[in-house]
Amino acid sequence: MNKKMKLIALMAMLFAFSTSLKAQSLPRSGNGDCSMVKEGGRFTYGKNNEATVIIEGTTHTEVHSNGEVKSTLVWTGDCTYVMTVNATSIPDFPVAIGTAISVEIKSVAGNEITYTCTLNGESWTSVMVKKEE
Repeated sequence: MNKKMKLIALMAMLFAFSTSLKAQSLPRSGNGDCSMVKEGGRFTYGKNNEATVIIEGTTHTEVHSNGEVKSTLVWTGDCTYVMTVNATSIPDFPVAIGTAISVEIKSVAGNEITYTCTLNGESWTSVMVKKEE
């Protein structure tokens, strides 16, 4: 599988079920308060909330039906972080261990977080929902 196909497969695998939004600037809640994500917890994303994201401190785990991806988060700003892939149990996962994905939280409205990911110059916007503990 060539590099471009791997990138496309990753985007499809990690975010295919995500709600795609038109590129627009959305208002942030609480003057750009991204603490809901920084505090961690359980989140879901996807058309039917197929993927679960668990954030505990700097550990980020995505659980999918065919395995999971473990990453480390490094906050680079109030609402930006870099997620570095550390391990995966997903067969033929198209992203190499050590790959960094930049994430910018665009808005927080209630329990919905709109964010934009950038990997190798390609960006996409999705929504994840924080689940009640």
